[in-house]
Amino acid sequence: MKTILIVEDTEDYSDALKHTLTQKGYNVVVAATGQEGLAKAISEKPDLILMDVMLPDQDGAETVLQIKEQPFLTNVRIVFLTALTSDSKSGDNTIMVQGWDYPSISKMLDQDEIVKRVAQYLAGL
Repeated sequence: MKTILIVEDTEDYSDALKHTLTQKGYNVVVAATGQEGLAKAISEKPDLILMDVMLPDQDGAETVLQIKEQPFLTNVRIVFLTALTSDSKSGDNTIMVQGWDYPSISKMLDQDEIVKRVAQYLAGL
């Protein structure tokens, strides 16, 4: 079973996404802050991290840099979740963090579409 870490400070959103992903057979762990997300990434070693861009303690980019400093987490897939700008047709975009492009998906997409994209990212597409 694949493990997904959701780092998201909006509880209603993270709860709904966790429920949807759990129903699709994923093991889902949730963190509400960047520091909690880092700790859970270290302890859970997820297959995929869905990272909010704007978090209360530090932004998602700073958290990603801290995660990537962990030798055993350098290959974990990270996808940003954002309510900010996105391609209006696909809901996709990329966010650059220290020269690396990370995919992002819009929180405005319906849950089924997000699950579809999670499956694609887990498959390496």
